[in-house]
Amino acid sequence: MNDYSLKVFMAARDRTHLTEKAVRSIHQGCKVFKDINIYMFDNLSEITTERMSMVQRLLTESKICYYSYDTDESLTSSFGKVICFQRWIKMMELQEFIRDPKSMSSIKRNRRIQIENVPANNYYMLVDNDMIFNTGWDELFITAANNAKSCTHFIVPWPGGMPGAEKRKTEKSLLINQFNKTQQFEAVHDHMGGASGMWFMKPNMLPRVAWKPEDILAVYKQFKRHDSITWRLINRRNGNNRVDYVMRVIPPNMDIPPVIHLGGIFGSLCNQLTRKNYNAGMTNEFKQNDENVKDLSIEDLLSKYGKQGRIW
Repeated sequence: MNDYSLKVFMAARDRTHLTEKAVRSIHQGCKVFKDINIYMFDNLSEITTERMSMVQRLLTESKICYYSYDTDESLTSSFGKVICFQRWIKMMELQEFIRDPKSMSSIKRNRRIQIENVPANNYYMLVDNDMIFNTGWDELFITAANNAKSCTHFIVPWPGGMPGAEKRKTEKSLLINQFNKTQQFEAVHDHMGGASGMWFMKPNMLPRVAWKPEDILAVYKQFKRHDSITWRLINRRNGNNRVDYVMRVIPPNMDIPPVIHLGGIFGSLCNQLTRKNYNAGMTNEFKQNDENVKDLSIEDLLSKYGKQGRIW
């Protein structure tokens, strides 16, 4: 089990205390992953001593391996999550190329090794800073990834942020937890949605969600649309034919979700900015919501908000 490696992209704006809880929950909730590297991309957050102390704490404790801060200039006035995620994909491609023992011989043959050549026990994850992970979440998602269809682009928690996902008739698979043979769970293969609060991916999936420079024009001066544009690009690349590009993991016990989303509970900055509804009063409200999280443990958050945060 020690051979399983997880690399995480985390988009972070404000929510200082919730951001730290999200990072720590990933580490605390993993049963399989021992090698966990979290890359935190901080976009346009208010710079405070408290926030910088949080970052220093996580770096010192090796809970994150990377931190960057972006301004409107460095984001080219585009939706930060898109810019940083595409930057991270390139970082991962470079890292794995350098670490692949085939790279040196490939250079001699003038042939580029793609990220698909990474060993099968490497996994990648995109996650927002308002997601909290439960114990053993990684067992379910690794098992699902290893049983994914060839057209799967990413794996999400059930129902995965797509309205109506629970009611649609979609193909299901019954899976056996490869780390606990006594446990079964279902996975849904779907051709709609898969909101990017959390995407779990195998190495061959990561290049499939890469954007071209011209695609990024769609999020210029925008605060959302990462999800909808990605779905559109996937469908376009497949000739607008139906393809089950998203896989949804249904937990064995619906009362114990593997990951919960707290954005709807504590407020979504992206939603308010998109609606041009953001003001000083809302800033204070968001700050107070984050302060309310400060003294809660990860177990407290899962217990208190588990049902509300399951569907998003």
